[in-house]
Amino acid sequence: MTAGEILSLVGLAISAAAFVTGSIVFFKNMGKDAADRGGRNAKLESKLDFIKIQTELINAKSNAIAEKLDDQNGRLIVAEQKIAAANLPALTEKVARMDESLSNTRKQLDEILRREEM
Repeated sequence: MTAGEILSLVGLAISAAAFVTGSIVFFKNMGKDAADRGGRNAKLESKLDFIKIQTELINAKSNAIAEKLDDQNGRLIVAEQKIAAANLPALTEKVARMDESLSNTRKQLDEILRREEM
């Protein structure tokens, strides 16, 4: 065998060893990549679940606030109806007339008391 053939065989053996080593490393890393992807997917899913839970919580609170507002609106409507039914401007006039009448009554009472003193 010539030196060129020996060098070719050594090069071929080194190439074969490199191919085998490369294949082994490739298949090992392929499993790690799948595990890494699985880990990333798990993290993303947990984050999405957290966002979903937070969204549901916000919706529940929003619904509770809406119900409270509806109750308040109902009470406000009842109060407005009572105020409208009370006819407050007419009451003000009535109080003014009663005050005037009371004033006249006091004057008359004072006048009667003065007459009796005489």
